[in-house]
Amino acid sequence: MRIRLFNGQTTDESCDVDSTLSQVKDTISTKHNIPRGSFHFRQTYPNTIFDEAKEKDTLRDLGLYPNATLVVTSNNPALLNPTPSPAPQTGGGDYITATVNYLYSWVTWFAGTTPPAPTNDPQEPFPSQSNRGKVHHVSSEKEYNQLKNTNDLVIVDISATWCGPCKKIAPYFEDLATKHRSVVFLHVDLDKFKNSLSDLKGINSVPTFLYFKNKRLVTTVKGAN
Repeated sequence: MRIRLFNGQTTDESCDVDSTLSQVKDTISTKHNIPRGSFHFRQTYPNTIFDEAKEKDTLRDLGLYPNATLVVTSNNPALLNPTPSPAPQTGGGDYITATVNYLYSWVTWFAGTTPPAPTNDPQEPFPSQSNRGKVHHVSSEKEYNQLKNTNDLVIVDISATWCGPCKKIAPYFEDLATKHRSVVFLHVDLDKFKNSLSDLKGINSVPTFLYFKNKRLVTTVKGAN
């Protein structure tokens, strides 16, 4: 069975004919670090959407054996066109769209793992409530460590000034920051901090997104370049 992921890449999976589609979903979720509740499968030919009810059926019953191609699809189609963010550009746009789709699915799930930020809490750690709802462009190593280590949920966008896809994805990252105030969103320039921030060690693809929960890196999502 062939699976097409959010980022456009494909993976071949060996599945027993009597495996349920739910079991296949578990495998893809675990193997590729995709939140299980953030996606469903669809088939382009014939055009079929496999909802939660169909996930209980076996591959044999669904006619997906011996050969089939399934597309991993976001459970929220509106994520591809967030307002007021611009639509992805043509020329590599499909890949950028897939990256944005994947990013939105992860952030939506990630933000749901903790209660929303309080609206008025004088004890709230830096950054203050007034600084939430936007992307923080890191200017120093000290600022990065302070922002990352004093908040439960942090997402870091690592990009570079020369990276075209980074510029196209940036408005979506800003859009996510306005929608998920329980998460702190940081932007880091790879060229400026690659020799001083340990979290950037080994990163050679941009944009790359780092997800931290309680100061621990829980996943890394590599983007379009």
